[in-house]
Amino acid sequence: MMIVMICHGCQSGLKPSDTTTTRTTEYQQQIDDLLARDAENKRWARIYLQEIDAAIANDDMLAYVFFVNSYEQTPLEIVPQWSRHEPGYVHPPGDLELYFRLRWFEQAVLLYKKMSTQPIKPNHL
Repeated sequence: MMIVMICHGCQSGLKPSDTTTTRTTEYQQQIDDLLARDAENKRWARIYLQEIDAAIANDDMLAYVFFVNSYEQTPLEIVPQWSRHEPGYVHPPGDLELYFRLRWFEQAVLLYKKMSTQPIKPNHL
């Protein structure tokens, strides 16, 4: 009898999907407001990424630095982890998407350093 209780005593037929949560309308409104602010931040982040692309295409280092700084100051994840499954949650830009944009800056800095260490040759020689 003791073995049967040990083996079957803690089993339950309930799954996480069997539970429901109820929230007050005020609490749900706070969650919705936070998700909306988070989505707006990510919208601006994507605008900055488009501007970074334009700066790269035009070899505009000043614009690139400005928009990278703006992007880095934009909070992308202001919602708690548990609320990232809520309807209305917007995912941030992916790591791969950021990698190529930031890699361009590294290459530009290396090229600048290389060019600045080479002596300037007069054109008429």
